[in-house]
Amino acid sequence: SVDRKYVFHLPDTFPETQSILRYVIPLVILPLPHLLWSLVQLCVWYQYNK
Repeated sequence: SVDRKYVFHLPDTFPETQSILRYVIPLVILPLPHLLWSLVQLCVWYQYNK
C-alpha cells in the first residue's frame, strides 16, 4: 500500500520539478557570460598590477 502510494505520488511531483528547473536553469545560465567576463577582467587587472 505504501509502495503504491509512493509510485502515484512521484508523477505528481515530477512535472513540478521540471517546471522549477525550466525557470532555474535560465537564471543560472544567463549570468554566466557576465561572470566569466568579470573573471577575465580580474585576471588581466591582476597581471598588470602584480
